[in-house]
Amino acid sequence: GSVNPVIGDDGKTAGFLAVQRDITQRKRAQEALRESEERFRKMFEEGGVGISIIGLDLKFIKANKALCRIVGYSEDELKRMSYTDLTHPDDVERDKVKGREMALGKTNHYDIEKRYVRKDGQIVWVSIHVSSIKGEDGKPLYFLTMTEDITEGKHNVDLLRSQKDQLEELSRIK
Repeated sequence: GSVNPVIGDDGKTAGFLAVQRDITQRKRAQEALRESEERFRKMFEEGGVGISIIGLDLKFIKANKALCRIVGYSEDELKRMSYTDLTHPDDVERDKVKGREMALGKTNHYDIEKRYVRKDGQIVWVSIHVSSIKGEDGKPLYFLTMTEDITEGKHNVDLLRSQKDQLEELSRIK
């Protein structure tokens, strides 16, 4: 609030005018926004799946700890990279086609299973959900990705296939 002197006809201070504003609602709204931002930040940083924000230039803007564990790079290293730098060469073109469709507004999201090449050279299978985040004008601003390491599941499927093939071979021999 503010306090201002009130001057009388004789030029002397006749009193004071006090103006007070109730800012309780604004303070509550600011606190609610701060709490919401904090919850989002914690979900992003501490989530169990890899999460990243990727620019329209396909470079990483932000990446959480889980994604860094999956690919073996730090967030700072990822920020100097494009997602295609991580993608196995045999999977790049298929992923780029889906990304172009999204950038052109033909779709708002896509799911893909592909391989990443970790910093240490190991191949890791991932399942990725990519969503286009748009501005008020409806144009894409950036992409949000959620990445899950499915390497173990892929290896188990390969093992089962191999065992099935061996059983079929044995049954043909008998």
